Amino acid sequence: MVEASIGREWLLNLGRRNALARLAHLLCELNHRITRIAGEPLAGLELPLTQEQLADLLGLTPVHVNRTIKTLEREGAVKRVSRRLTIGNLDTLQHIAGFNDLYLHRNDS
Repeated sequence: MVEASIGREWLLNLGRRNALARLAHLLCELNHRITRIAGEPLAGLELPLTQEQLADLLGLTPVHVNRTIKTLEREGAVKRVSRRLTIGNLDTLQHIAGFNDLYLHRNDS
């Protein structure tokens, strides 16, 4: 059931969301999953993926990913230091993505 729910969310992500929302949603999901594994809020999530890898994941070109990252930087949602991307303001990122983690069927009890 969880896998089907996640699959549906990613079909929506690739089919309906624009590039900005796609990338923001991916970063939100990764942050959410890693936070759940760590068991505590993260000080920051460093994403060691190349723009080419992100482009493949999101169905975009590397050039479009670069432009999208620059837009997220201007909004304060992410920070880029050297070749590493980190989450700047998670609330802004979630707003851009329209992120709601219910599809991950977390168990908070």
